[in-house]
Amino acid sequence: MSWTKEQINYKCRYPLCRSIYYKNREYNKKFFTFPKSAEMRLKWHRAMNIFLTRKKPYCLTKIYLCEDHFEDNCFNNTMKHKLIKSAVPTKFSTQHIQSESIPVTVASVFDTINVQKDKQILRNNKRSNSGYVPNKIPAKRIKFDMNTTPSTTTFSSRQTGISARLKHRVNAITHSYDKYCVVTFDEVSLAETLVYSQVTDKVIGYVDLGHLGRQHILANHALVFMVTGIRESFKQPLAYYFTRDTIKASQLDLILSEVITSVQKIGLIPLAIVCDQASTNMRVVKVKCGEHSIKRPGPYFYENGFKIFTIFYPSHLLKNTRTTLANYDIKFCGNKIAKFNYIKETYERDKNRRFRLLHRIKDSYLDVRRNKNSFLKMKVSVAAKTLSQTVAAAIETMVSTGNNPLPAEAIQTAEFVHDVDSLFDSFNGRTLYPEKGKPYRCNIQNNSKHIMFWHNIKKKISSWKFVPIDGGNTKMQLPCKTGWINNITAIAGIWVTCQKAGMKHLRTRAFSQDPLANLFSIIRQHGCGNTNPSCFQFVASLKTSILNNMISIKSSNSNCEPDEHRLLDNLQYFLESEVLASPIIADENNEFLQICLPPFNAHGLHDSDSIQALAYVCGYLIRKIKIWTALIADRIC
Repeated sequence: MSWTKEQINYKCRYPLCRSIYYKNREYNKKFFTFPKSAEMRLKWHRAMNIFLTRKKPYCLTKIYLCEDHFEDNCFNNTMKHKLIKSAVPTKFSTQHIQSESIPVTVASVFDTINVQKDKQILRNNKRSNSGYVPNKIPAKRIKFDMNTTPSTTTFSSRQTGISARLKHRVNAITHSYDKYCVVTFDEVSLAETLVYSQVTDKVIGYVDLGHLGRQHILANHALVFMVTGIRESFKQPLAYYFTRDTIKASQLDLILSEVITSVQKIGLIPLAIVCDQASTNMRVVKVKCGEHSIKRPGPYFYENGFKIFTIFYPSHLLKNTRTTLANYDIKFCGNKIAKFNYIKETYERDKNRRFRLLHRIKDSYLDVRRNKNSFLKMKVSVAAKTLSQTVAAAIETMVSTGNNPLPAEAIQTAEFVHDVDSLFDSFNGRTLYPEKGKPYRCNIQNNSKHIMFWHNIKKKISSWKFVPIDGGNTKMQLPCKTGWINNITAIAGIWVTCQKAGMKHLRTRAFSQDPLANLFSIIRQHGCGNTNPSCFQFVASLKTSILNNMISIKSSNSNCEPDEHRLLDNLQYFLESEVLASPIIADENNEFLQICLPPFNAHGLHDSDSIQALAYVCGYLIRKIKIWTALIADRIC
């Protein structure tokens, strides 16, 4: 049973603990508020490493901890209805920490926005309900500080944001072709939300492009980059950026070059980039590939002297081909023509049969034109079932049998559907030998049929002409046509490069965005509020997913198949590092205690603006000193 937000009463406030109390539910976990005693509150703070940034204790009545964080001897009885007076929470796992300080972005963010202006905008948005803070308690009231997690200064000397530990992992790889990889990127939709981060002292939720700057525009998408292995099944998220709707082509060009350069610096060898056919991506690919050739650019470009091929996500191409066939009659090989109406008519006739051929297809799968905004249009499985070998066989059966067979022309639609199904299989190989009934769904080898098949199918695709069903001029080029031709040429060039390196076979499924799509699915599985996460929730869930090795429950509604990749590095060493976990000792040799400030004469300040500015800066410094003093004292104790 799914629960709405109105049915949720409260949840455990320990970072990333998923315990929730639901209204009108027969059984719930027991939840307990902070004690009223100041002494006991201090013990709870030290046990949890939570430091309140406000002195008013009224907010403690809205903070709950579930029973999972208490030992059995902390309760009055076995029913766990009440805690004893001396009960202190002790059961906390460092793997559940939601740290705000693990940098993941490729470039260090230069904060050029006035913080006080951000806070004022956040307050205005909260009053007008245009912004949304996910927790009942604003994020700026509580600060979680774990001495086993890294600080933002850990990566201050590495602006690329890629850990040096990744370079050690890559250096351990022996063969050079095991370092071949693919850089893939895509966008995920986010909720427009502003949340103030106490750690970074800035508002999260604006457009943020790293070194390209921040803007006072609410972000609603996250652009994520990931590297995946070609021969070795590894993956690693590299960077994320917050954008509004989409990113400019010029900005994406710069960021993509920076990401590829960073990947090359750690020792990996990117052979290709994989993306969908969004307008911005198409423009960037066209510009990059046109830099080395003026007449007819190939599907590749050069970055730091290395040849990198461009591949469009095959699953996205399959959906585009299905949608194109629903809106156009496609002519190929001269006089042959493929019509979507023949697929519909075959399905309608098959529904009346006792033993059906197309039992896996539903009526909604074929209403592509009517349901223009339908979510089914985004499902890869729907497009794969519509343009499948089974559909081609069913059309041929309806043409050759029955009292009222389909026109003989329909067999051409069956040929087109079979070609598209075989073409998609050739880009979805993951095993050494072909799967049953699928001769092209396997790895490329020296004696495989892929090269000859691609040579023949490329001629067919080049002859595609698109005749609008509603009337109009015939079109010679559409994205699905240029995308398939690009991919065939690129994968053939990659196979030549791999053969020269000594590889005996090539997994064509490695050139997909399935690992990145699964990452987005994992992020949305982090709690009921992450189905449409905000920027703040996205960052927290991304960090946790990396620490947990991207473990997730397979959803039946997933839009892609589960990938078999493992994380190159899950950053667990941050939680186990002795250097980062060492306490700060407040002794005479501490350089922070030996700072001497020059004398300051405030008598020269006569205007009120200068006095107010001085008071604000002094108050800010004093507050920071108090926080660090409390941290040092707590660690010494």
